[in-house]
Parts: sequence; structure tokens; C-alpha cells
Amino acid sequence: MKEATNLDPAAGQLLNYIAVLPPDPIPLFLLTEALQGTDEPAFTDEALDKAIATLRAFALVDRGLIVDEHDISIATDTMRLHRLIKEVATARQPVRLRNDISGNLLQAMVKLYPEASGTSYSKPEVWPRCRRLYSLALALV
Repeated sequence: MKEATNLDPAAGQLLNYIAVLPPDPIPLFLLTEALQGTDEPAFTDEALDKAIATLRAFALVDRGLIVDEHDISIATDTMRLHRLIKEVATARQPVRLRNDISGNLLQAMVKLYPEASGTSYSKPEVWPRCRRLYSLALALV
């Protein structure tokens, strides 16, 4: 992990973020949203791709598309961190950093998750996004 961080500091930042989440597929749109508006540099699509490529080069993460099981025209670009690497990365984080990252991710989740006013239940077009965020949202709260 240290080698990946030395090669690309953004990869270390990304690793800190994904280590806080459960080892489920993580939609890249969540990470992009979470890293914008923080004290840390925001990831552009290019910078995020480079950081993921660095982590993949060291076999720390997997990246792939998940096709919606109900509509094959909907695919979500995701990444997944191995459970063991998640445990090691989380153990190395100070508690304050982990709490700050969890707060940033939770704020991003609030922005991305459809309104909880009951309207999301009656709008099938938001269900695929909810399906990708559901387990991650539960882990954050």
C-alpha cells in the first residue's frame, strides 16, 4: 500500500476513502461526489482513473461495470476493495481521519440518494441508483 501511495498520493487518498466503506462494489460517482467540496483535492474523472489504475497495478482493488439486473442498458462503474486490504488500511487510519471520511461520504450520500420524502418509491428511474448505494448507506449510518 505504501508503494502505491508513494507512486500516486491520490491513490493513497482514494484508498483511505474506500477503506471506510464495506467491501461491496462502490460506485465511482459516490467517490467523485464525496471528494468534491472537501479540503482534499477533488478527483476529476482523469485523476480518479489514474488513482484507480495505480491501486490496480498493486492488486489492491478491482474495477468493473455492474449491469443492472432489471435493465441491461444501465451499467454502473464500480470498484471493490479486498476485505483483507480494507482491514489493514482501516487499522492504519487514525480514528479522527476515519470519522472525517465517514462524514464526507455520508454528506455525499445525502446529496446522491433520491429524496426520502416517499417520492423515490414511486419513481422507478431512481431505483438502480438506490440499489447501488443501499448497502453503502446502511454501513455509513
